[in-house]
Amino acid sequence: MNEKNKFLKKVKKFAHDKMLWTKKDKILLAVSGGPDSLGLLLAMNELKRSEGFSIGCCTIDHHLRKESAEEVIYVNKICEELGIDCKVIDINVKERQEESNKSCETAARELRYEALKEIFTKYKYTKIALAHHSDDQAETVIHRLIRGGGMTGLSGMLPKREYFIRPFLAVTKKEIQAYIDEFPYIPAHDKTNDIPDVTRNKIRLQLIPYLKKYNPNIVNTICRTAAIMQDEDEYIRTEVLNFAKKHIKKEHGFTVLNTEEFKSVMPALQRRIIRYIFSEYNNEHYTLDYISVERFRELIYSGKTGNITSSSNMLLKIEKGYCIFTEGNTRNLKSFKIIDNIDYKYEEYMKNIFLNQSYADIMKQCVEKSKKICELGKYSLYEYRTTLKPEVVLLNQYVLDADKVGKLKLRYKKNGDMFSPNGIDGTQKIVKCMQSLRIDSADRKTWPLLADENNIYWIPFCRGSREARVTDKTTDFLVVTLIK
Repeated sequence: MNEKNKFLKKVKKFAHDKMLWTKKDKILLAVSGGPDSLGLLLAMNELKRSEGFSIGCCTIDHHLRKESAEEVIYVNKICEELGIDCKVIDINVKERQEESNKSCETAARELRYEALKEIFTKYKYTKIALAHHSDDQAETVIHRLIRGGGMTGLSGMLPKREYFIRPFLAVTKKEIQAYIDEFPYIPAHDKTNDIPDVTRNKIRLQLIPYLKKYNPNIVNTICRTAAIMQDEDEYIRTEVLNFAKKHIKKEHGFTVLNTEEFKSVMPALQRRIIRYIFSEYNNEHYTLDYISVERFRELIYSGKTGNITSSSNMLLKIEKGYCIFTEGNTRNLKSFKIIDNIDYKYEEYMKNIFLNQSYADIMKQCVEKSKKICELGKYSLYEYRTTLKPEVVLLNQYVLDADKVGKLKLRYKKNGDMFSPNGIDGTQKIVKCMQSLRIDSADRKTWPLLADENNIYWIPFCRGSREARVTDKTTDFLVVTLIK
């Protein structure tokens, strides 16, 4: 077997082990014209027939070097020769820098990923392939270690994340170059990569060569460590999700954590739980620093009711054995009241509210003055109209502007159902909203929805819609109650 076939076999084995693609995939290749991405273009073009996927190319002109325009033209020419569709994108890095006050490297990376995502969506690709290799992986892990990072950071770049794949993580830069040498194409060379002016360049040009004096196989060693960390990180992430499903609830823009259950798990899991909660409010890739995490752990352990702290616009309050997270101002946080055993399930909720006689009286009065309008499974829906805004609304009740709704009914979700949730811009698929509210997949099919012919207004016990919501101008209130 020649060297070229050995290289392709190695890439293919890694892709199969990590399940990077299927025969039905349409893969967009991010190609700059440098040796790594050119190698990716050539390798994926050779693999597409045996693997069954299709490919396209996107090349981006950053307008940071005078050679970049020629490199884009060169990539496009190679794609024409190989019969690969190529999209050329121009981005303005300097303009983004001025707008965001970010570094050139960060601004370029953001714009590059935005451009790739645009092409990915517009032309219905299923994956985006990036050319990061094992030397890049070692560089990334060392960089994160220097800055300070936990298990997730030291896991390095993942072979697959969302729709991004990295088929070259199992091969070195030297192996890629040897593979390219088999073709009549000369890769572009970015001279700025040869200057040790930024940290990543210094790591690549100075630190890694120095470490090789102690371990000539240092790149493989670091990559192997990163792979182990990835598996262990995935295990902890699964444990966090299992914990969240049982002991973390979302309620009207608040996240509620059972503090006793939190204290019962190991510190490593506690830190990840806090990071998980914060990432839910920011984005999946949000990183909370170690000092902030420890401050929140200390506050939870203190158990002092009413304690509030802030980090990255997040607020926290301890009350009745629960830790309440939200974002915004302290006024919002102070308005939140805990029901001792929060649960979205009807039986648990009713069990709690009837421990308090005032709730029982409210429910009794409500049903007495309401009329039953429909049934769905075990549930019945009651409604009554009033010109006085209700002072107390229970979790199994919802209030609408009576002048803005049609004939109400209970129904189950349908394919394509859309919802306009309070507190969130735009619309969401009802399934996605239920997922974000952590309604069990087994319950979603039979979870009643309040709707008329045109809109869904309420996911009982969880979230209301912006449609027909009560405002200062509402004069006629429609109060609905769900009874089992």
